[in-house]
Amino acid sequence: MRTKDQYFTELEGCLRDLPQVEREELMEYHREYADEAGLEDYDQLTGHFGTPRELADRLYQELDARRAQAASSPEDSINDAVKQLLKSVFSWTDSSRQAEPGAPDGQERTLPAFHNVNVKTQSADIRFEEGEGFAVRYLLPDGEEPDWLEVTNDTLFFTTRGNGRRSTSSRVEIHLGGKSLNWTGTRHEVVVVLPRDTELQQVDLTTASGDVSLENRSCTRLQLHSASGDIRLQQLTCPALSLATVSGDVTLAGLHSEKISVTTTSGDLDCRDTEAKEARFRTVSGDVDCGAALDTLQLNTVSGDCIISGPVAVSIGCTTVSGDVRAAAQNADVTASTISGDIRCNGMEVRRRLHLPGTGCRLEVKTTSGDIDILTQ
Repeated sequence: MRTKDQYFTELEGCLRDLPQVEREELMEYHREYADEAGLEDYDQLTGHFGTPRELADRLYQELDARRAQAASSPEDSINDAVKQLLKSVFSWTDSSRQAEPGAPDGQERTLPAFHNVNVKTQSADIRFEEGEGFAVRYLLPDGEEPDWLEVTNDTLFFTTRGNGRRSTSSRVEIHLGGKSLNWTGTRHEVVVVLPRDTELQQVDLTTASGDVSLENRSCTRLQLHSASGDIRLQQLTCPALSLATVSGDVTLAGLHSEKISVTTTSGDLDCRDTEAKEARFRTVSGDVDCGAALDTLQLNTVSGDCIISGPVAVSIGCTTVSGDVRAAAQNADVTASTISGDIRCNGMEVRRRLHLPGTGCRLEVKTTSGDIDILTQ
């Protein structure tokens, strides 16, 4: 049996054209991802990520897209009002195209009750919806089809797989000012339907490029894995929450949790109106904006910028290489250091090291070349 080490050796070889720093960051991220997901051998890793060559190709594409986006001018964007108008038009078109349950291109299955959810998709979005009973509704792209759909031991299992067909969709392209804007005519998604008062226990969701959304729910444990899809969680109560993405953005709003763990490569993280005892956020190049009420916060980035504005009771630890840090913590006991960045505290420039005694939480910030701006008053 081929091993995990063989998989990552092949992956590193496929990424040899990347700069060493980027290659090492991606290798470290995917190794930690595999450890957290319990992927123990070559076959399990291939089943989750694809072959080393397939994973490397996706990573090259995502890095190229990020670089192109960073290089584009703000003048290339289309007026927000025009976007909103077009969005409303096409949302009406989408709703008119929805397939009836049981139609060849759209399916709905009524299911027995379940309290655990395990869903894995390739490119379809995953979301939850309130209904009269338990069901799954899905509309998949041409290149994707259901592989496993059943309720066993109080758990909904739904997995999709590629069917070898080229994925196509109804797409509209609009040209404005020399720029083109595309809309997909059909929303491909897997919808888990639950009665209002259903108490979920363990929820495990995995997607390659689909988005994930979950709101107004409670569950015991939630684990999400995404490659490029965005994750949005709102008004959620969950004692243990673990999220991992490559380039997808993460939005957390109105959460109540004991422990939150978020790991991204280039995706941004926005955490608002959230309460937790412990939060750990790790990114490579993604930015972090944290306005949560926490007991402790540990935040690590390589080049992503960090904004910390929520009340933290016990301690904040923030470490970056080149990312800038802005932190507000009233009466905090501050320790800050940088090698080549600048430090400002309460509007005043200070040297490369700072220790400011205080009676509030312990705040420790370290950067290599990133700037630090701290407000304690």
